[in-house]
Amino acid sequence: MADPFDLAEGEWRLIEYPFASQTLAVMIGVEVEEGEKGLRILYPNGSGHPPSFVALRRTIGEILDQRFGFARSGAYRMMEVVLPRGHVYPRVWRNGPRAEFERIGVTPEMIAIHEAERSAAFALRRLMRDLDDVFDVVEPSPASLGVHGHLLRDLLLRACTEVEAAWKGILRANGRKSDGTSTRDYVTLLGPMKLDEWKVRWTHFDIEHQPFLGWSSTAPTTTLRWYDDYNAVKHDREAAFARASLRSVMDAIAAVYVLFSAQFGPGFASGTTADLAVVQEPRWTSQEIYFPGPLTYVPLPG
Repeated sequence: MADPFDLAEGEWRLIEYPFASQTLAVMIGVEVEEGEKGLRILYPNGSGHPPSFVALRRTIGEILDQRFGFARSGAYRMMEVVLPRGHVYPRVWRNGPRAEFERIGVTPEMIAIHEAERSAAFALRRLMRDLDDVFDVVEPSPASLGVHGHLLRDLLLRACTEVEAAWKGILRANGRKSDGTSTRDYVTLLGPMKLDEWKVRWTHFDIEHQPFLGWSSTAPTTTLRWYDDYNAVKHDREAAFARASLRSVMDAIAAVYVLFSAQFGPGFASGTTADLAVVQEPRWTSQEIYFPGPLTYVPLPG
């Protein structure tokens, strides 16, 4: 097997091995700090330190030497992942090892998440299809992004209600209230999902979007310009009609795509439409990623 230092940053390998009378699982990966690559050995929360932590470190060093054949076994840090092995937050995707989680039976949570993904994918495809009709007559460019009209207003309303549906669904899946909610509730998802770090790009146009950049709990509606436009147009079309612009529609549909990726993974999003692509994902620290194991859904804290 290759030297683990050849792993890309953010890529992880799961290794299970016998230690004393038990089988221990660790993840090996590489992180870059101050321009230097460093090997990380992660173990799941709740596993506890084995009887001899020094012996465990010695064992890991021997395994690294034997499996990877390099003399840098001391150049690593051992760190504890926040969640126990196999625990994940419903509809909150996080990067991690390629290893699959073990699915023991079919649970109501799995069924609900699968149905939410199917429905969201269908809605996204329809939005993209109808936006293509606009692109047939309006070429997206700096000169045209300010155009507005009835079809664009309809698309803006649909895209933003799809964003709201995703926000409510994520809150509901994590045991929080979803009725009578507002952006004050939705913005609580900003941190756990790192929505402001996602960036997408139109594959046929030189236009990028970071739709949740600048979203703030101090002004959770107005700091999302495209969502504020939606609210204005929804409540007073005559006075705010010009805010139903192509720019706002493209931002809103990009937000739908980001939320789909942030819930189910960018791989699933790319399989839904080829018109948008993720060009920047959040940077999850080694302690924030999920540790593969028997799949167990747990609600977001707070």
